[in-house]
Amino acid sequence: MFYKKNNQMETVDLHTGKAISQEDIAVLKEQCKEQYSKLEQNRYEAVNDYLTKKFAVYQPKAAAASSETYVSSSSRLSNLYDPGYITRGDNGVCGYIAAAMILYYYRSSGRRNITEAADYTTKNGKYYIDKRLTNYLVDKLRVQLGLPFSTHANQIKTLLSNYIRIYCNRLGLSQSGIEHSTWYVPTTGLICSKISANKPVIVFAGSLSKPGGGLTTNHAVVAYGYRYVNLPNRPNELIVHYGWIGHSKVYISGIWGSIYTLTC
Repeated sequence: MFYKKNNQMETVDLHTGKAISQEDIAVLKEQCKEQYSKLEQNRYEAVNDYLTKKFAVYQPKAAAASSETYVSSSSRLSNLYDPGYITRGDNGVCGYIAAAMILYYYRSSGRRNITEAADYTTKNGKYYIDKRLTNYLVDKLRVQLGLPFSTHANQIKTLLSNYIRIYCNRLGLSQSGIEHSTWYVPTTGLICSKISANKPVIVFAGSLSKPGGGLTTNHAVVAYGYRYVNLPNRPNELIVHYGWIGHSKVYISGIWGSIYTLTC
């Protein structure tokens, strides 16, 4: 409720432009007194001291031993059962699978129309990327662009920028606001900042442990969350879709080779 005095010194309701009666003004004053009394009873003394005395003794609470942060609509990735995984007899194509997940994430979450709705399906609360999308990226667009099977961030930037350009031009869609970014040897903090900005990150690592331990391998994954670990000598852990069927929420830490993000 908002009121002001007009030239005739009447109290006027700003929404209706009508003057209110003296009886209504008296009721409003009583309501204000009641509300002020309730506020006084729930005064936060630390804030009050800062506002009135200009000093603060408030100490922030220590961070929890472990807390997790995710991109918006993260369930689109945490519940992504099959990311269009294809088994090949030649080199791995994990970068292309990660690229398909980025396209799927933005389209399926309603963030941006940059791939076909038919490129993914839902069944029993789980999501599936159609293998036709990954096959197109690997067997057709990769060949047209002269890209290798094993990739790093700049090569996936080339792949996705061309895919989105072709798709948007075909349908007459605007490409305004779309940006492709890469970094090499990024810090974990940089990756976490992108996740906090609701951007899933394709992470390329030269020595990334496989889920469940074992050997290490060159691999690309999609990071969509991170876990803050408030312990000595424990860096933040990334929460990633590993690009394998049934490996939608894997915790990893390490030194990263390169990363790619899409801004839509």
